[in-house]
Amino acid sequence: MLPIIQSLQWSPPSVQINNSTTGVVIAGGGAAPYTYAWSGLPAPCDANDTPVVQCTPQVVGTYNVTVVVTDSGGSVSDTSSLTVLPSAGGVAPQRPPGAHVKLESGDLIDAAGASFFGVVAQTNCYNCIAGGDGLYLNETPFSDVRYGQGGDSCDIVNDSFYEDGKVVGACPFSITALKQWCYSTTPHCQWYVGLPGEINDPGYAAYEARWLVHTLGFPPTYWSIGNEPESYTNWNCPWTKWATCTGTPTASEWAAEVLAYAKAIRSVVPTAKIIGIQAVGSYSTFIPKLAASPAAKYLYAIAFHDYPPPTKSGEADFLSLLTSQYSATTEIDHVRQEITSANASLANLPIFIGEFNGGPCPTPSALDQQFPDVLLYMGTVVQALRANLSELDYFALANDGFSLVGTSYAPYPTGLWMEEMNSVRFGDAYNYTIGGGVANVWSVEWVDGSSDTLMVVNANTTEQLSLSVGESFPIGTTGHTIFWNGTKSGPTVTSVTLSQFYAVPPESILLIENYGG
Repeated sequence: MLPIIQSLQWSPPSVQINNSTTGVVIAGGGAAPYTYAWSGLPAPCDANDTPVVQCTPQVVGTYNVTVVVTDSGGSVSDTSSLTVLPSAGGVAPQRPPGAHVKLESGDLIDAAGASFFGVVAQTNCYNCIAGGDGLYLNETPFSDVRYGQGGDSCDIVNDSFYEDGKVVGACPFSITALKQWCYSTTPHCQWYVGLPGEINDPGYAAYEARWLVHTLGFPPTYWSIGNEPESYTNWNCPWTKWATCTGTPTASEWAAEVLAYAKAIRSVVPTAKIIGIQAVGSYSTFIPKLAASPAAKYLYAIAFHDYPPPTKSGEADFLSLLTSQYSATTEIDHVRQEITSANASLANLPIFIGEFNGGPCPTPSALDQQFPDVLLYMGTVVQALRANLSELDYFALANDGFSLVGTSYAPYPTGLWMEEMNSVRFGDAYNYTIGGGVANVWSVEWVDGSSDTLMVVNANTTEQLSLSVGESFPIGTTGHTIFWNGTKSGPTVTSVTLSQFYAVPPESILLIENYGG
């Protein structure tokens, strides 16, 4: 008796170039095990005897993808259409060698091939779609989401949240609502799931992977193993035993767990992109130990959490975080050095800042939800780009007092992130000079079709910046400028004939957008 192909689907079936999609074939009947042979995939996608294919197409077109399922009695086949669309923003112009260029929504690629797909929002909401105490995702531009608040205590397959060995309620997130929102976006969101690592159960990891991919039909972009394992207190204990069982892993034990989880996940999704750790900080000893372990060959990325400590001496000290040992530049460079020293073959391994916020951890800064916080975040975005970070995850956008989103889920100050930063195509700023020797100034330029935009963050408290842009910027003659300043006012938008000279006051952000001409 021949096998039967019960379904062959792409999630999503239509995707923009350089965005991820997943093909899943479900077979039954006949005599298992089955073998799988795929053909017609867009370049550079490939598949080897697997029912699940994760694909990031790089060539526009409509593809009739065929899979042949074979058992001992014979073969059957089915075909499903996959559409690869061009980038919504077109292709950015060529940049200087080594410059980062965001070619499209979702990916920032440099000459070495590393990617930065932007910000991931909100790990602290109970219902991200309806609002709850969290952020209304459908009212924001964020297309990348981390699922897993309370994930180490949460059996998402059975929607059960454990505490002290007992089920005390449903999981904090509604994953079906997340799926509904994700597939309503264009392009579809990228998301990653936090697998429960504290129970140290690779069998459950495989069980959850099968449920997400085959039952729910919502395969993650990334699979993240656990959260801050250095702080576990019930490690290697089943959820039902947490009232009496305690434990904290060593760095070597964590590396062994990552290896076991990676193998379990890959048994379900052979192409799974695995984030091996969400480390407490950049100096975690778990990072080099993991990089040096046998689990390293399974890693797609390593993530660490970065919370610059609150300062007590006012705005100048707060903004000095951008140039201190706690800056994103210093932290990212340290992690990359630790990884490379442990395993030279991982020199180009993507690095994520899995959580970042200047306010809520360990206690809110006095400047949380005030304008200096905006300067800190915008300066950090530029630092992350220049340090070739692969992802920057902003933690707790609303209920912990994130400075760009107020309690009414509105941008703060109006428009900076929600209206302007949503569609940027980040690149290293170039062709401009800064006068007056002003320190703690951060800038970035991006190109989107025929427009050219420059953002300058003046993150010092006393000195005005004299800005002279070069002859190649602006590229046309009409556009607008937007200023945000320390009065916390909304932006002033003025259509102007663009100039080559600007004055940027202390603690302010200047956005110059040119429309061509």
